[in-house]
Amino acid sequence: MKKSIFLWLITLVLMITGLSSCSNDDGFSDIIGTWYLVSYNNGWGDISTFDEGEITVTFTSDGVVRIVNNREDQSPLPTGTRTYSFKEVGQSIYTGESKPGITFDGYLVYSFDVFEETLHISAEAYDGPGYGFKKAY
Repeated sequence: MKKSIFLWLITLVLMITGLSSCSNDDGFSDIIGTWYLVSYNNGWGDISTFDEGEITVTFTSDGVVRIVNNREDQSPLPTGTRTYSFKEVGQSIYTGESKPGITFDGYLVYSFDVFEETLHISAEAYDGPGYGFKKAY
């Protein structure tokens, strides 16, 4: 009887482990939605901060990103529409490990991290820009 319960428990643990590892989005779907740009690093140490709603970025599930910039100077992201696609970063320059990545209009690859209500996108280049976002809704 004890052997039977033990086998059932092991089977249950293996099933839960197997099901939880079946996710195939690797965090990519976490970026979909609307975000406020709250900080920008130009890659040379200059950091700019922005009020929530000053610059809004929306990632759609069909590979389009819509940017609404209410600033007169339109920096650092001008209002407009761009395309994006996900691309795995094989070895990040920041961690040396594989990370989820994104590219805009097929150019420079950025790694990204989503943690709770924040999104950080960093160019995979030592002097490349980085962006900090807060989930809008």
